[in-house]
Amino acid sequence: MKKRIVCVLTALMLLCLLTAGCAGGGNGAREARGGVARVLSIYGNCTVYYLDLETQDVGVYSTGETLTATGSAFGVGNAGKETDVFVTNRHVVSRLDMEILGFLDDTTVLVADGSLTNVYLLKDDYAYSTGAGLDTSRAVPCRVIYEADDRSADLAVLRAAEPMEGRVALPLLDEKEELEAGDAVYALGFPGSTDDASLDSEGNHDYAGSVNSVTLTNGVVSLHTTYTDDNDVRINVLQHTAQINHGNSGGPLVDERGVVAGVNTWIDGQDLSTGDRMNSYSIEISYVRDVLDSLHIDYDTSAGGGVPVWLIVAIVVIVLAAAGAVVFLKVRGVPSTAAPAPASQSVPVSAPAPQPAPQPAPQPAPQPIAGDSGLRIQGTSGLFAGRRFAIAGQLRVGRDPARNDLVYPADTQGISGVHCVLIAEGDHVLLKDLGSTYGTFVAGSRLAASQTVSLQPGEAFSLGSEQETFVIVRKGG
Repeated sequence: MKKRIVCVLTALMLLCLLTAGCAGGGNGAREARGGVARVLSIYGNCTVYYLDLETQDVGVYSTGETLTATGSAFGVGNAGKETDVFVTNRHVVSRLDMEILGFLDDTTVLVADGSLTNVYLLKDDYAYSTGAGLDTSRAVPCRVIYEADDRSADLAVLRAAEPMEGRVALPLLDEKEELEAGDAVYALGFPGSTDDASLDSEGNHDYAGSVNSVTLTNGVVSLHTTYTDDNDVRINVLQHTAQINHGNSGGPLVDERGVVAGVNTWIDGQDLSTGDRMNSYSIEISYVRDVLDSLHIDYDTSAGGGVPVWLIVAIVVIVLAAAGAVVFLKVRGVPSTAAPAPASQSVPVSAPAPQPAPQPAPQPAPQPIAGDSGLRIQGTSGLFAGRRFAIAGQLRVGRDPARNDLVYPADTQGISGVHCVLIAEGDHVLLKDLGSTYGTFVAGSRLAASQTVSLQPGEAFSLGSEQETFVIVRKGG
């Protein structure tokens, strides 16, 4: 009876696991809200100009202004884990280059020019308001580690000063997958129209920033097409019916599993004279994968769909049939013809048999490290002072255990989630900074993000400061 119960429970557990894998209906899309963050860009010392559309007069309206802009972003990295890397649109974090602010009156438009000074990700709905300004304790500062040029897809990558609490990385659509016309999609982000709901009598409002305030609009893929941007660059996009608005820029377009298929970027096509409605366009995720690959930033993809129902039924029937057969054989007393149970399987015995005293297992002889270059890094100061580490092909260094070979504790100051990588090449080592927050230093000079330098045995480098220093050495040297 116990065996029958175990088999039935096993079948039920298997059924639960399989059906959980194919359960959809947008549950994955709702959960994907935990990977979306609000971007606040701050521009200092801006000049605002006025343009009279009737007379074509242009002049300075004000100078020394501090202006803000907002958008959306989504986390990438180890899916489901908190992350410090976020993808957004370039235009969310690029300089203000005669950006239209609005109309001063019926015929006069205001435009602004200014450079980006700070970027933040907002933690909650009270981090920033037009009345009180920014509460930095409720926001995470970021650096722009990639900003596409005006001949590339409208993308940017942000590195937060620390993994953002409560915001996780989302999986990206695998290159072997492609959404088709009619497939369900969901647009996630922080449209500015939502902020207007908190508008007070003085014209001030809060900027939504919490996970619960991420909006979700559903639709279907209309077609794969191209979109020509303001720089006459043609970009492969998904046209879809999930509504997006200003402020959604940089947010993810996900499928029912919560897998990112595109980056919400443009709305276009409304014609009041014909009744045509706006179309929504999202940059295809292949561009994001290419950018992350070029930056050597790891990310997870999700390939394949749910488990077919017929397969679930077939497996459950087989398991239940096996359970019934075991019970039948037990009750009817049919002699077993099965092979003896392996040593790891428990079998009933009348009394415990005496066991010999355990003997220590023989230790295998040390094996060479696969791909060992013969080159090492040796800590000369800091946490790993006096320790050596082999460079077998390449060695990633940082705080994230899922993405590094040499891992620092999570609370180590000055070390990024993924800080740098060392690559053995002949008799020397290539050292590359991976967009670290506090820098990688050689001979007192900080490397630029993604900059690579060659180090010979005897040369040293530091992470964040001279407190964490290593020297290149040869095996046995």
